[in-house]
Amino acid sequence: MELESKQAQVEAKALNDAEGTVEAVVSVTNIVDNVNDVIEPGAYSDTLQKRIPKGVWSHDTTIPVARTLAAIELEPGDDRLPKHLQEADAGGVLVKMQFNLNTTRGREAYEDIKFFGGEQEWSIGYSVPEGGSEMKGETGVRHIKRLEWYEYSPVLFGAAPGTATVSVKETPIGDPEEEKGPIAGHAVGFADDRPWKPSMYKNVRSPADKAYYSKIFAFLKNGEDPTFKTNYSFIHHYVSSDGSPGAAALGGLREGIGSLNGARGGSVLRGSDRKGVYNHLARHYRESGEKPLDLKSDEEMEEILELKASLAGFDFTEIDALIDEGADITEIKSTLEDIMANDAESTETTEAEVADTGVISTQSVINEAIMALNTLSERLSDLEEKAGDTPGFSNTAPDSSERAEGAGADAPEVVEDLSHGGTLTPDEMAVAGSPAGGDAKPAKAPKVEEAPAEEEAEKAAETVEETATEDGEEEKAADPIDGLNLSELREFHDLITYSDLGE
Repeated sequence: MELESKQAQVEAKALNDAEGTVEAVVSVTNIVDNVNDVIEPGAYSDTLQKRIPKGVWSHDTTIPVARTLAAIELEPGDDRLPKHLQEADAGGVLVKMQFNLNTTRGREAYEDIKFFGGEQEWSIGYSVPEGGSEMKGETGVRHIKRLEWYEYSPVLFGAAPGTATVSVKETPIGDPEEEKGPIAGHAVGFADDRPWKPSMYKNVRSPADKAYYSKIFAFLKNGEDPTFKTNYSFIHHYVSSDGSPGAAALGGLREGIGSLNGARGGSVLRGSDRKGVYNHLARHYRESGEKPLDLKSDEEMEEILELKASLAGFDFTEIDALIDEGADITEIKSTLEDIMANDAESTETTEAEVADTGVISTQSVINEAIMALNTLSERLSDLEEKAGDTPGFSNTAPDSSERAEGAGADAPEVVEDLSHGGTLTPDEMAVAGSPAGGDAKPAKAPKVEEAPAEEEAEKAAETVEETATEDGEEEKAADPIDGLNLSELREFHDLITYSDLGE
């Protein structure tokens, strides 16, 4: 089987001269190399579980020069990558190897690495299985999603830019022992056939250890206790009702990357923390075969958040949807201007238009209530005029304040007449009869004189005039106020006047 090879420049540095150990990034991912290929992050996942690659001389598998002590694929943004790879959003494969110093080629290879240092380059030998790659873009870039890796070699010139020989000194290859910050990416499967429910947070156990939370969240807050779920953020996995972590959820990944780019409330993370969370979420995206949205710069996200802060109370639903789709700041600002212009146009409605549409404003309701109250006051005054000053009566002492207030100076003389359950005037007593127990019979009531005919005629004319309607006009509906007596009207008037509505 003929193997393909890729080379890359590295910074060579020996870890231990006595043992001949070296650490190097022998392959770079997520960056287009000199032969128009890009190895996508995660492409090494399967092959590293099946075999351990060997160090050979110039891709000659008959001349082994080093054995592999450890090999791990690093996601873009991993702190163990050289700085120039982190800045390029590239990942890589970090290998710790030991050269055979007991052989000529092993010893020479080790010495070459020490001598050339930053000029040293590396190359890998691999094959691409059927269906493991596809061509994308107008330039015909081959995207390698899966490969079989067999060997690596120190060479003079490499195909992939950016590989490096690195020394991590006391830090062993493997998942870093993070006490805070972004959680290392992991492959646990991907699912998008179920709706994402942020409420799954309630299913997460607490307290628990960090290993458990690392299967659910992407970030541990700095300086916080890692045994409580409240100190983690960016949940993006399904969690069953018994608290068991499940596959990554597409909805959670979209929400997380959208927040990193300024959607909804945005994120407080900046710099390497923000990049680390993005790398974690992006790896799950790639597991699904999808390309994650690009991470905006800290400056661009700050600009989006400042824009939102300047428009407090504005509904940013449409803007957040654009951010989730990867829109840049120019498109976001343009869309925001269109939304605000449409809102301003829709609110420029004249009073006539309001009347035509039948829309009743709060002020118009208040005005109508005031007019009704004024009408009620006028009607009450008219009724009081017609009723006149009817004298009141009191069974209290003649000089009491109650009598003065109730009857006034016009009140007739009264006497106590308990036999009739109240007070009567002398004339009324004459009509009602003697006190209880007397034998006298009640006198007849005096006859009321009939009103003159002229007066009756005038009253009849007034009645006709009030009830008549003009020819051709419909009769007006009866006023509900006419159905109330004077006492009821007074009570209703006072209720309205001294209530909150009246004020």
